Amino acid sequence: MTEEHKEPDVKIAGTTPDLGRLLMSYMACKTAIHKFFGYVPQEVEIPISDHTGYWWLPDEDGFVCGEGDVKEAIAEGKYYGTEVYQHQHLEKHIYVTETHTMVCVDTATDGHKFAIFDNAKKVIDPELITLIREHA
Repeated sequence: MTEEHKEPDVKIAGTTPDLGRLLMSYMACKTAIHKFFGYVPQEVEIPISDHTGYWWLPDEDGFVCGEGDVKEAIAEGKYYGTEVYQHQHLEKHIYVTETHTMVCVDTATDGHKFAIFDNAKKVIDPELITLIREHA
């Protein structure tokens, strides 16, 4: 067996998983996430990106988000903004639940994806909202 054909060194609960089980788990998780948000996949598969570790704020056309302390992130330019991707095959572009928000975003570099935000990290402080909007 050549080096490039070696079985990957991946372990789940002490065993090496077979591809069939991994695919089944992957599909089940993806389906559960879609169901959680009430999203029904259409013609196009949209990747999911975990943004639950970011603070975030909706703006006119999209979202501003970043990691860590909001004031520090803004001062250091360590935040980014992204537009909502208005994909023609989607009935909705923003899916809001009590705890999380899923947004189809345009990354401007590697296509569009569903960014999932934690609603507890949504910026609601008026002072911080003003700071973000002045610099974003």
